Amino acid sequence: MQFNIYAILLLMPVIALSSASGGYAAPFLELPPMASSVAFGNACITYDPEPAALFWNPANLDGLYKYSAQVSVERLPMSDMRYGAAGVFRWQRFRFAAGMLQHSAGEIQGRDDIGNPTSTLTYGYTAVGFGVSYGMDSDKKLKMCGTSLWKVSFGGSGEILMQKNGLVNAGDGYTLNIGFSSRYGVLRGGLLLRNAVGRMKWSDNSTSDMQAAVVAGIGLEFCESHWVEVSAEEKSIGRVRWRIGGQFLATDWAGFRAGIDFSTGTPAANDEMRIAGGGVIYYKIGIPLEISYSIQYIEAIRGFGLSSSFSWNTFD
Repeated sequence: MQFNIYAILLLMPVIALSSASGGYAAPFLELPPMASSVAFGNACITYDPEPAALFWNPANLDGLYKYSAQVSVERLPMSDMRYGAAGVFRWQRFRFAAGMLQHSAGEIQGRDDIGNPTSTLTYGYTAVGFGVSYGMDSDKKLKMCGTSLWKVSFGGSGEILMQKNGLVNAGDGYTLNIGFSSRYGVLRGGLLLRNAVGRMKWSDNSTSDMQAAVVAGIGLEFCESHWVEVSAEEKSIGRVRWRIGGQFLATDWAGFRAGIDFSTGTPAANDEMRIAGGGVIYYKIGIPLEISYSIQYIEAIRGFGLSSSFSWNTFD
């Protein structure tokens, strides 16, 4: 019996999947973690002032305020839903974070070898993450912004991974990430070692290592309001994943975001491009509220995905 699981994986634009007899090693983690990250095209290596940074470059947690929380929901075609939540608190120069991502692909129609419908499949992927960052900055200020002349931060995160096929546990695992982020003036830089250590153990007792990747980015950031970034990721020789995105804050209460995510190299990238856009609205209800929204075009399925998230920050 043959199922069209390849269609699900096309929604997860990976350069190469670490596979084993038990299944795939959490490709859902390569999707942007929350709605705001979707709108950037996941170009969040050098700067990402939201709790979602826990699931991408944990060094960027240093850009958050004393207390922050974020929830997100994303609707993708083919009955795919993606949920996320994360919270951060500050202690001295440290930021501590915890969160969860859940990706569900439900009611996927199976087909036999000649194309006749068979049973339907439901997949569930969950990551529970914990992270910490440490940052340092200059006492000297930029005149045009009042922000520190320079900042440097380091971060690490770990994720506990669970995969289910329907109600049956398919595998469990873990992964560790190490990140770096810096700014001098308006110039930003970032580096991420993703899946530095990681492994999945499947229900048939087979194992597969998570594929390590190095992601590097450069960007410009003006007064913590406007920014743009270009990042590159290489997981296999000859293949590079590019992400370009940023934000323009039009007023004190609204901003626009856009990004693109694509691959180049040999072997040729097939239908991996995503083009995204969105924005953010700031509103205060007791404490500041940030409402993010995004829409993306996914070339693999010639379709669109929608997402939104809410963030709360103390702004102190």
